[in-house]
Amino acid sequence: MEVNKWLYKQKFFEKWYIKFKRRLKARIPIFSNEWWNYTNFITVKIIQKHTFKLSLILDVGCGEGRILKDLVKSGRNVVGIDPSRILLNDAKCSLNKSWHADLILGVGEYLPFRSESFDAIICAATLEHLMSPMKFLKEAKRCLKKNHTICIKQGYEKRVRRPQADHMHGFTYQEIIKLLHDSNFTIIHISRIGNRALWTLTYLLQFIPLRKLWHKLFKIHVSLGYKNPKLAFLAIIIAKK
Repeated sequence: MEVNKWLYKQKFFEKWYIKFKRRLKARIPIFSNEWWNYTNFITVKIIQKHTFKLSLILDVGCGEGRILKDLVKSGRNVVGIDPSRILLNDAKCSLNKSWHADLILGVGEYLPFRSESFDAIICAATLEHLMSPMKFLKEAKRCLKKNHTICIKQGYEKRVRRPQADHMHGFTYQEIIKLLHDSNFTIIHISRIGNRALWTLTYLLQFIPLRKLWHKLFKIHVSLGYKNPKLAFLAIIIAKK
């Protein structure tokens, strides 16, 4: 019953949300592309440090395949799973003929794989879309090989009264850490990125034709999270089974 309810909601919002997202991207390409490209770049670099070439990696909620594509280019074998046919098609289109990844329609709470199948699992900006994050983490642990890692990239803000339509949950930083501890994962690395105070200013300045100033502010914005983690609002966490 819960799965049917989730699928109904996902189907209802899918077309509207993807159209809205593409319109937004067309209007503000600088901010949306720079921010996600940067955080995905860091995520891929961190994953590369914890995996080897030819490692088998599962990307849960792979979406358009931004991280998936970069991992395939780096020589990793990647399987992507997502509940959206539209986004899976986008991911397929982003791969050229010399790159290959298996793309599967499905949800994170019910992973259709054998136990201990993967060298690493990625969950990038996906926890908030899941019906049951805890159930997903249990499934991820089942599918991970012993002593191998899961990578969680997740934004965290205080809960808002009206969350986005496609978000099932909102998290604080402490709640994300608790989820991993409660699922018996051992955290071995945390990178915290961004700055809450500069987020709005960086967003607004993209509309002013001062590209150099914007890029300078953008670099400050993303680096302040490293220098002062309390100001950050996005975490990239590596945890071991």
